[in-house]
Formats: sequence, C-alpha cells, structure tokens
Amino acid sequence: MVLDLSMPVMDGYATAEAIRVGRVPGLATLPIVVYTAESARAARAKLERVEVDEVVGKPCSQVEMAAALCRAYERGRRGKASDSAAAALA
Repeated sequence: MVLDLSMPVMDGYATAEAIRVGRVPGLATLPIVVYTAESARAARAKLERVEVDEVVGKPCSQVEMAAALCRAYERGRRGKASDSAAAALA
C-alpha cells in the first residue's frame, strides 16, 4: 500500500497506525510505503510510533517508487518489518 502522509481527513500516519494495530481486519502485516513532502525531522518523529516498510520523499521518480515497492513487498514476503524506513529519512 502506498500512503501519502498528508491526506485530508485521515492522514497517512493515522491510516498506517489503524492498519498496524488491526483496526482494518486482515491487513496488519500489509507492506506500507509512505510518500511524503514533509521534512525528514518531522516525518521521523511521527514514524517512531508507526511501523512502515519504506519512506519515499516527494518528488520521486518512477524508478525510486518501484524500487521502494519491491523492497517493501520482499520484506512482507519474509514477514519482517524494517528499520530502513526511518533510516531513509536520516
């Protein structure tokens, strides 16, 4: 799933958190790629409470997004969450 962190009504952080804690049945382990124009500092602070698989900054190329989706998918297949999302913002 690709989530824009700046969505109206329910932002990407709240959406990812709802998925991870099981408020959306059957999707708790769904790979999540977040897409953001926020500063690295702001995104890092908010992502500490939500586990996502990849972070992609705006703007990005199709190649960058495809690579992030592939990495998230592979992690999901292995059943492992990644700390690379937070590291990508460092």
